[in-house]
Amino acid sequence: MSKKIKIDEKLFNIIEKNSNESFELTVRRYYDETKPLYVITKETQDLRLKQHLCNYLIIRSVGFLENVLKKAFIIQIDSHNANFDADVTLSLKDLRNLRETTQFTNGEIISNNLNFQDFYEINKNFSKLTNRDYLKELRQAYDKQYKNFSNDYKSILELIDERHRIVHDLQNTSFTSTQIMDMDTKVIAILHITLDILFIKN
Repeated sequence: MSKKIKIDEKLFNIIEKNSNESFELTVRRYYDETKPLYVITKETQDLRLKQHLCNYLIIRSVGFLENVLKKAFIIQIDSHNANFDADVTLSLKDLRNLRETTQFTNGEIISNNLNFQDFYEINKNFSKLTNRDYLKELRQAYDKQYKNFSNDYKSILELIDERHRIVHDLQNTSFTSTQIMDMDTKVIAILHITLDILFIKN
């Protein structure tokens, strides 16, 4: 990625109107949490601590990606009255809450049945939501602003796969904190472009 991330102020305003906090504030909160951990990984001599922190930073990065994409999907459904047909499965707990309260929106119900950690599914669902080719638009917009989409996208897929190995296969990551931080920056860029596509170009 050759350019520093610069997020359009219009995007902040649009997200601000549709959610509890802007994307800028969401990213700032995320960095406030993770930056001290990156510092510790570089300064500590405790190899076990370093390993655990690197594992956590990967899990946290993918979790942040998932959270923002899911939130954007919900906003698009609920605030823009978007149509999205989906088979919905509810847990008994969610079903009871749905009957007893009005806390669940259409977007929340649908998004809870979708996978936001698999880019095949992400592409399928956002393309269906917008009636446009999400991944194609993402590639074009990313290359225009940051360049090198193919390599950066591949890095994010590797990050997601690494998270799977850590969580499900109980393996330790071989990525260094510097590599993870670089991937993290690409995650923020992908999210920025996605929100741009959904809320500015829509």
